Amino acid sequence: SEGINMPFNKIQSEGLDLTDNYAFTGTVTGAGTILQYKITRAESQLDTSSSTQAEIDTNLRTTITPTSASNKIIIRVNLPWSDINSGGRSAIVSIYRSINGGTYTNLASAESNTAFQFYNWDEGRYQRPVEYTYIDVTHNTTQSTIYTAYGATDGGSTVRLGTSDRFSSLEVFEIA
Repeated sequence: SEGINMPFNKIQSEGLDLTDNYAFTGTVTGAGTILQYKITRAESQLDTSSSTQAEIDTNLRTTITPTSASNKIIIRVNLPWSDINSGGRSAIVSIYRSINGGTYTNLASAESNTAFQFYNWDEGRYQRPVEYTYIDVTHNTTQSTIYTAYGATDGGSTVRLGTSDRFSSLEVFEIA
């Protein structure tokens, strides 16, 4: 139970292997209670100059089976690096969901384009980490559900989301 409040770098320093999903178990009650917590991590990198969304890394797919169709699912993406090579471009990160092996759905489009987007106004390079949280209240299922991160740009110059020499992570929480 301490792990849920540990910062990611402390979890790493404790020597936990975060290449697999983890779930907290036990009896919990009450609204707002964290019922499940899953995390995957990968040395993930997507270089793209396309405005078409592409999966950042299949190793970031995180699977959860909600215990109730009405519970909230919180998804948090952490990409330690993003890079826009030249000004006048955006980098876009979206959360996609697949229920019971079905088609992946862009949750951002279901919520009026609430994708995480940042813009480089400068002519030079713009580099920063990405931390993006999304609350899924539309899953309406107790079947196995996969969440993953996709990325794109508004076209033109290449953007990089994540990096192959640092870990990215995708965390999923089920909240009563």
